[in-house]
Amino acid sequence: MFSGTGDLMTVHKALIPTAAGVLTIRTQAAVLPRQEVLSVRVEGSDRKRFLNGMLANDVAHLTPGQMQHSFKASAKGRVEGTLRIRCTDDDYILDLWEVSAAKVVGELAKFVVMDDVQLVDISSERVVVAIYGPEAISVLSRAGLSNLPNASLRFVENGDLSVLRDDALGVEGYEVHGPSGSSWMEVLKAAGAQEVQAAELDVVRVESGCPIDGAELNEEVMPLEAGLSHAMDLSKGCFIGQEVIARATHRGGVKRCLVGLCFEGEIPERGAELWPIGSDRARGWVSSAVYSPTLDRPIGLGFVHVDFEAVGTKLEARGGSQTIAAEVASIPHVPLRTP
Repeated sequence: MFSGTGDLMTVHKALIPTAAGVLTIRTQAAVLPRQEVLSVRVEGSDRKRFLNGMLANDVAHLTPGQMQHSFKASAKGRVEGTLRIRCTDDDYILDLWEVSAAKVVGELAKFVVMDDVQLVDISSERVVVAIYGPEAISVLSRAGLSNLPNASLRFVENGDLSVLRDDALGVEGYEVHGPSGSSWMEVLKAAGAQEVQAAELDVVRVESGCPIDGAELNEEVMPLEAGLSHAMDLSKGCFIGQEVIARATHRGGVKRCLVGLCFEGEIPERGAELWPIGSDRARGWVSSAVYSPTLDRPIGLGFVHVDFEAVGTKLEARGGSQTIAAEVASIPHVPLRTP
């Protein structure tokens, strides 16, 4: 269904984020295309039971117009991919990220045997444009969209148009899912939004401490290590990987955790090993690193052994010929903004 070849982080390498773009996202209204957001419609009378047996969160709690974050775990309790689940009157829609969509949907399809469930790729039927910032709602209104979701993890449908609100990046955020060929980028720019780069949005993501597929999240990482407790419900009944995740939760099986990182002078490469000062071995790695114009310094996200998670712990990031002084920081790096 999906090639799975897209990697948002790889795309970012060719782009240089600017302080102006990051500031626009945080203080005004910033718009950009989100080609990496793919969507699958889940149809059939068994759709709720099927998804609850596959995904970590409880879709039974959703009513039409509501969304939730979730993930597909492997049998070993690792993260195969994250997603959003939207509930409509007649089906569920899964919004996935291109880097992990092929894996997640392929695994779901394997388990559709006797169930009345159909997985329909609708990605080519629509375009996705995102708008972020405290002025986003004003821009959407000027663009003629009056019926808008009034809280995060809500969405509204107007004919062939869906408007989603997801504030996961720490700023007010909306996605417009319009029919293929529609020109919502130009419409929103004409209404006052400023276009920004994906690399600038990634800086805000790291400042907000938000892990993503292809960087922090992969099949080597357990959900609790990455702070994904909000995306699962261990009380809802069995799902793939639940037993391993529950055992790690209740028996102290989590040995590493996601932390914020601050660096001195330079930005380390992703994957650089994290060595505690005086240690004879690496005890973690850098998963994302950017220059933050908000804080005027290089920052990042990474995983460290729980013995070294305390804020202020001194580390070295070693990768290639680089050795960069680092320090564990709290996340979010930049306080979340409440509309």
